[in-house]
Amino acid sequence: MESKYGEMEKKVEEREREVTKRLAGISAVAPPVPGRDPLFDLAYKAQEEGMYELAKFYYNRVIERDPTNAIAYNNRGAAYDDLGEYQKAIKDYDRAIELDPNLAPAYYNRACAYSLKFGSEGKEDDKKQAVADLQKAIELDPEYKQMAKTDEDFNPILDEPEFQELF
Repeated sequence: MESKYGEMEKKVEEREREVTKRLAGISAVAPPVPGRDPLFDLAYKAQEEGMYELAKFYYNRVIERDPTNAIAYNNRGAAYDDLGEYQKAIKDYDRAIELDPNLAPAYYNRACAYSLKFGSEGKEDDKKQAVADLQKAIELDPEYKQMAKTDEDFNPILDEPEFQELF
């Protein structure tokens, strides 16, 4: 008799094959990167196509295989963000930053999550953290300054003086 884990693993592998076939025809995706876990590419493709639950599934697998992959944590956080699960997103961004303190996208994405969380909950600490993270992202990569001006994720704090002072 096969273990329950073995059955689940077979189902996961079967699902991976199905999705791989389905995503193979998607044209607007980055090509696979040599040396990178192919599941990362599947996760990325799923995320680009708006299949956030599936993207989370694949990023989970990538992280299981390499728990030091800061970009996978960042990208899974973005999938959580897209699903409105801001606290889970923030936790993933925290881990990404812990693994790579110079990962500008993680600071930017965490700023977005805190801004959206502030918009839904109105907690001052969330607004302050959004501004602090955005400031750090801009320090690491000045292009985020221009990007933030038009990013709808910052609408909840757009008129706040602390946000305006960054520009």
